[in-house]
Amino acid sequence: MTHLLINGHTYHPQLVVFDKDGTLVDFQQLWGQRSAAALAAATQALGGTPAAAQALRDGLGLTTDGQVVAESVLAVGTMDELYTAVRHAIINLGRPADTAESILRDTILPHYLAPIQSHEIQPRGPVKQLLQTLRHANIHVAVLTSDNRQPTLESLDHLGITDLVEAVVAGDDHRR
Repeated sequence: MTHLLINGHTYHPQLVVFDKDGTLVDFQQLWGQRSAAALAAATQALGGTPAAAQALRDGLGLTTDGQVVAESVLAVGTMDELYTAVRHAIINLGRPADTAESILRDTILPHYLAPIQSHEIQPRGPVKQLLQTLRHANIHVAVLTSDNRQPTLESLDHLGITDLVEAVVAGDDHRR
């Protein structure tokens, strides 16, 4: 029987489930850069004021230096939850709902929904080798993520591990 030794504890798994962002891929490399571009575009659309920039950072879950806040909607939420949080942030600035919708549609979502590019994907260590080792040991592998399915599949493809992952559960699967 195959066993894994993790922090001094022995396990005999049949399945290992990984999160994608921050576990398989560098979260900041992918979403940090996209968030900075989305923040700049949306801030400009809202007049470029410091108050607009801060409200958007708060809605997205970014620090003033562009780092993602742990446990923020950007770090752990779905795209629907991110959309709702930023929409509320814009409305709380005194903008009408239709303006919030158009800013989201025109300046923020294009950055988050654009196809994943290979230069944006930085593996967090020898991911492919690890998954190959698990496959060789007859241990099943799945990915569970709050990210949408399409960018998740694109990320797995860029990592070269699509064929090593047997199941994916994504944040937008509830709509399927």
